[in-house]
Amino acid sequence: MHTHRARMCITVWLPNEVLTEIIQNALKADQAALCRVCKLLHALALPVLNREVTLRPDNLRLQDLEAFCSSMIESSVRADSVRSLTFRNGESYSVRGEELIVESLKVMRRLEHLCIDDSRRHGGLVARLAGLTFPNLSSCSFMKAHHTSWKFDIVQFLNRHPTIIHLHLWYDAYGEDTHIADGTLLPKLQLYRGPLRLLRFFSTHNLVTVRIFWSARTSSLVEKLAAQTGPNVALDIEFMYDREILGVLVHLSTHMPHLKKLKLRCWDRNSVAADAAKQITAYLPRFDCLAYIAFDHHGPGPNVDLDGKRKVLQSWANASSTLRGCCIDEVAWRKVGDEWEECSRNAFDIEAGFVTE
Repeated sequence: MHTHRARMCITVWLPNEVLTEIIQNALKADQAALCRVCKLLHALALPVLNREVTLRPDNLRLQDLEAFCSSMIESSVRADSVRSLTFRNGESYSVRGEELIVESLKVMRRLEHLCIDDSRRHGGLVARLAGLTFPNLSSCSFMKAHHTSWKFDIVQFLNRHPTIIHLHLWYDAYGEDTHIADGTLLPKLQLYRGPLRLLRFFSTHNLVTVRIFWSARTSSLVEKLAAQTGPNVALDIEFMYDREILGVLVHLSTHMPHLKKLKLRCWDRNSVAADAAKQITAYLPRFDCLAYIAFDHHGPGPNVDLDGKRKVLQSWANASSTLRGCCIDEVAWRKVGDEWEECSRNAFDIEAGFVTE
C-alpha cells in the first residue's frame, strides 16, 4: 500500500520532464519494468526503451521478431522513438524475418544510426535495405561487407543518404569498383573509418576524422587523401607491425607535411620498440605544424615501464617545436605555455580532437 501511494505521489508531483530524465538514466531492465507500472510511466518509458534497439538473430525467435515488428508498424509513436538500430552477429534471418524487418524499418522515419555487424551473414537484409530511405540518418556502419554488397547494395543505400556524417565500412569491402564515379557519395561525410581505397568515391572535403588500416596498397593513395582533407583532419592509422611505421612516416611527411593530428595504432607486441620510437623522433621535424601525436599498442605482450614511455615523450617534445601534446598508450603530455605537464589520456584525446572509444 505504501509503495503504491509513493508511486502515485511521484507521478503526481514530479514533472514529466524530470520523470523522463530519471527513466533515461535507468537500466534497460528497469525501463522495461516501468512500462508496466501505469499508463503515464508506460507512455514516458516506452520511447526511451525503444530509442536504441539491438536485434540478435541467434536469440530472437520468429514470433518475438513478429511481435516487435508489429508493434512498430501499428504504432507511429513507437516507431518514431527508434533512433538507433543495430543488427548483431549471428545466423542470417529467415526470408520471412527479413520481410518483417523491412516493413518495420519503413515506418522508422526518425532513425539516425544504423549498424549491421556482419554484412556477409545478413546479405539478404542489406540488399533489401538498398531501396529504403531514412531522412535523418547521420551515422551508418556496415561491418565485414563483402565487395559484392559494396558494389550493388551499399553504394545504392549510401546514394540515398547524403545526410550521413559518420561512416564505418570495414573488412572485406574490396574488389573492382570501376562502375562507381569518383567523388559521387556522401557530401557531408566528416568521420570515415574503412579502406582508404574507397575514400575516393566520397565527394566530401569536410573530413574531420579518418581511420584507416595501413597496407602496401595504402601508401600509393596517401596523395589522394591529402587532396580530400585539410590540415586539421585527425588521421588515425592502424598497422600490424612496428616495422611498418617507417613507411607510414615517409609517405605522410611527403604528401601531408601540414598534418596537425596523427594517431598511430600498432597491433604488434604491447611495447614501444626502440627503433619505432627513434623513427618517430627522426621524422617529427619533417611535419611543418604537427600539434598532436599518439602511439597506441593493442597486441599481447608486456607493458613498457612508465618511465621508459616518459623518456620517449621527452625526446618527441625536444624534436618538434610545434607539438602541443603527445602520448604513448595511457601516458600523455600536453604543453601549457612553455612547459610540458602530464595529463590524463582522456584529456589529451579531447584536446587533440581524437575520437574516443
